[in-house]
Amino acid sequence: MSTPSSVTLSAKLHSNSYTNGQAPNNSTSAIPTEVKKEIPKETERLEPTPLSSFEKISILNAHSKVSEPPVGLECLNPIYQALTPGDLEATKQKINPIFDFDKFPPLLEKAIQNSSVINRFWENHLKEAGVTDIAGEQALVAMSEAIRKLEVDTHQYTNDGIIQMLKDQIIALATIQSRQFPDKILTGTQIRVALKSLLPLGSNKYDAIKTLQQSMCEPTGVHNVKSFVLNCLLFNFVSPVILGGGHGSEGCIYEIFSTPFLNKLKELLTYLPKIRIELGAGIGLTSGALNSINRKVQVTADIRKIPASQAWPGVKTLKIEAGTIAIAYKQKSEKFEVLYIATCPDNELFKHLIGKEKPPVLLLVPSEHFGCDVLGGEDIRSEILRDQHCTPIQIGDCGQVGSGFILGLNMSKSTFEQYAHKIPDKYILQEKPLNNLHVAQLTITKES
Repeated sequence: MSTPSSVTLSAKLHSNSYTNGQAPNNSTSAIPTEVKKEIPKETERLEPTPLSSFEKISILNAHSKVSEPPVGLECLNPIYQALTPGDLEATKQKINPIFDFDKFPPLLEKAIQNSSVINRFWENHLKEAGVTDIAGEQALVAMSEAIRKLEVDTHQYTNDGIIQMLKDQIIALATIQSRQFPDKILTGTQIRVALKSLLPLGSNKYDAIKTLQQSMCEPTGVHNVKSFVLNCLLFNFVSPVILGGGHGSEGCIYEIFSTPFLNKLKELLTYLPKIRIELGAGIGLTSGALNSINRKVQVTADIRKIPASQAWPGVKTLKIEAGTIAIAYKQKSEKFEVLYIATCPDNELFKHLIGKEKPPVLLLVPSEHFGCDVLGGEDIRSEILRDQHCTPIQIGDCGQVGSGFILGLNMSKSTFEQYAHKIPDKYILQEKPLNNLHVAQLTITKES
């Protein structure tokens, strides 16, 4: 399988079409000779035992000179044309653990114990199953083959609307892989609504746990439970994190943006400091996004060294610890001249920034996908942010309530309000986010 490439897909990928209807030639997938020797001959693939419809499709693909992606994912044609039958078969084998229904009951038990039904737990399961040791183009192929199996063999566990949502998200991720920004992405709210169509879970986590427990004990509810778990897994498989190689990888991607969202974010940034610094930047996707809308980021930094091969085009991520940068820009920060930006900041980043003797930090956390859930997921964070100041923001109509936060770290409430009151009310979320457990412990300004 070829390594992830930022130039394999056409520059017109986001429109899901190519000039004259033909995909560009791509010959970047070269398998080493020693690996080719291990690939069995095509005739040896045939088995005398009855085959499932998915296995029949696999054999047809193995005998075809060029395999094709599922209907609706024609944007992946360049990648599929570069595949050998061995590549495709190996990738299909990787996605089989997702459909292992025997593992669903313990999966659900563990989810119930964690008091959550959609969180990193699902990705951890995918990792344990060996599905996430892929990235880039191979990840896109694995995602599309999972959709094919969902349509052929397990269609009774989902519906057309969910399948289309999953395909739309793969198209968005393929656009990101080509180092462009898609016209739309799937938001967390859309995922939750789609899953509730399979298994209504109530309005809070306690109702959800009760529903899951009851369904596991009722024969008629087992089908719904399987549907719910399978689609939870697939929604987490079709994700930016998997595209980038998983949590903690050099190419990991946590948040992606659509062009409409970026255009609204551009307007918001006119009211915030003009010196922009991205922290915990990873490959520099957010810096690339802001540069693309003429809101230049002056410094892009991460605690890790990011290889140039992984970096977003035109962005160089510096290996600098966040606290060191904050000290260097202390004087400018005290003059309201610096805006720090981080998508999906974790506890370690906050620990580097927050402290009695540390400089003030105005931090923008934009999130189109997670919305106001972006600060959730780690219990310790509520303690780290307890005495800090925060206001939830709304950036346009992104299909859910909330688009992240603006935080004031190491500063008084009055100082933070000097920042917050520079922002027009239309960007301030007037209602308290319901899904973020930590917001109640923060000082929320500009609430109605």
